Amino acid sequence: MMRPGVDHSINQQLLDLQGATFGAKLEPVLRLFGFYDAFSVEVLDEVRLFTNIRNRTYHYQPEPVETNLYPVEVIALIDRLNLPKLNASWVSYMGDLRVLDWARGVVQRFVSEFDRCAGRPFSTIDWWEGRLPPSDPAMPDS
Repeated sequence: MMRPGVDHSINQQLLDLQGATFGAKLEPVLRLFGFYDAFSVEVLDEVRLFTNIRNRTYHYQPEPVETNLYPVEVIALIDRLNLPKLNASWVSYMGDLRVLDWARGVVQRFVSEFDRCAGRPFSTIDWWEGRLPPSDPAMPDS
């Protein structure tokens, strides 16, 4: 059933993207909402690095390789976080608390940037973490 006041062409375009990977959806979705040109390039770069590492980790097949043969995304992450070189599989880095902290920060920066581009008067992160009181007028309807 079609709801009045809903742009159904945007809904259809979002449905068309549904089977794509997150990385393939990122730019088209931000463009659909008119946020792409206003979005921080640094945040987008971090999100792309995060999703590429997530995809490599998800599809990982254990095999020992030399550090110089690690995926380029993992080398970029090791350099970015100044992690020590390990004599182990690259996937060993994924359990490092510094990597987990970085990943959490990437998600928080992406959501905050989305809020900024959307002109939201509240922080979705604060709302998720229960820091907005239920009586706060800025809190979205559930």
